[in-house]
Amino acid sequence: MSRAGIRAWARRRDQNEPELLTMARQLGCVVLRLEAFDALLYQPKTQRFFMIDIKMPKGKPTQKQQQLIQAGWPLHYVASSTQLLALLGVTPDWPAGADR
Repeated sequence: MSRAGIRAWARRRDQNEPELLTMARQLGCVVLRLEAFDALLYQPKTQRFFMIDIKMPKGKPTQKQQQLIQAGWPLHYVASSTQLLALLGVTPDWPAGADR
């Protein structure tokens, strides 16, 4: 991918992505950003992986994401901190900066 292509792809990231990925890291997850979907989270405490794509509330999956889902990949869409907490099995009263 050319530099211009990388910059264009980076601009297409959802506005809420940095906040939610930071939160996942604070919750103890290892975060790997990817191209077909936004991130692969690893939760060492539970030894679980989560394929996530962060969407704005009215965001729609890309064609590649639809193909992954149709092929049986467990891709989760996350648009809010409440959804991220539920996916990771963390209680909503989780304090910012704490590691659970």
